Amino acid sequence: MLFKKISNSDKWVILKQTENNPRNAVFWGRRVRMILNAQPQWLFLPLQKPEQPGVIGVPINEITNDLSDPILFRKALPIVESNYKKAPYSNDVFPVASSFFNSDEVLMEKRNMSFMKIILEKVEIKIALIYSDILGCSNTSTNLSVKILKKVGATVYLFGNGASGYQKDELFAQNGITLEHSSFTPTAYFQLTRDSFVLGLSVVDGLMNLGFDGVRKLI
Repeated sequence: MLFKKISNSDKWVILKQTENNPRNAVFWGRRVRMILNAQPQWLFLPLQKPEQPGVIGVPINEITNDLSDPILFRKALPIVESNYKKAPYSNDVFPVASSFFNSDEVLMEKRNMSFMKIILEKVEIKIALIYSDILGCSNTSTNLSVKILKKVGATVYLFGNGASGYQKDELFAQNGITLEHSSFTPTAYFQLTRDSFVLGLSVVDGLMNLGFDGVRKLI
């Protein structure tokens, strides 16, 4: 869970200049997993495809939500509402979800970060936010991570399971940075319409069922 990793950190660097493919169906910037129709399913949001032929990767801070059809984009909100309206804390959490889906912000990164900041404040997680574009670091993959960590004076780097496919652990050791694996298996909590607990869902699921205070305690 991202919020658990953030809560264990002193500084959180938000990558802005690294490239991702907005066409990729599994790109983390366009989907979240929730309980929909009593089953864990992915909820997708449309992103604007690059207009220039042959372009695949787009910097994170340039990826835009596809608002060409606002109704298509905002239809996700009633999906969330209909599936969580009977959750114990729906009345508290739904306005926050609504602010995300009804936002006029075109840039994916800005829309996502506005939502994240609201959640961080409400679950009382305080952390120094640093945007990578002000650090003047170039390069890619592990080399970029090491440069950023050194720039912000980090001695320990928290990494999740997703880093195993590309991360070169030896480069961190060579630069005096200790690696610490961050994993989080939450205590099972009540999930609406479910008899068995489902892992790996959006923080929205926890908020709807536990409330802001409950998620803070869970983390």
